[in-house]
Amino acid sequence: MTTETEVREIVSDVMQSRFANRGLVNSDVSIEEDFDGEPIIRVTAHFDRRRDVGESLFDAADTIRARLIKAGDYRFVFVSHDYPGSSDEKRSDEEAERTSTS
Repeated sequence: MTTETEVREIVSDVMQSRFANRGLVNSDVSIEEDFDGEPIIRVTAHFDRRRDVGESLFDAADTIRARLIKAGDYRFVFVSHDYPGSSDEKRSDEEAERTSTS
């Protein structure tokens, strides 16, 4: 299995090559366990503003995982994104769901 430093280098390389010109500020990497207790790699890409990068994030996760597999590391990779104000939008959506009537 690759070290955390090696994982961070791979993630940084992939994310910078794909998103540097699309407002990527930085990426956070955390090593976690999934619901079955298996180790996973969770990446949060921080952008300077809201961007439509959904499909590209899946491609980035696939590329990161392929590079990890090549290095003998078979952990799954999950990539999400964040941008200024995104938590406010999520909170507004949650409030709307709670107050809507069926």
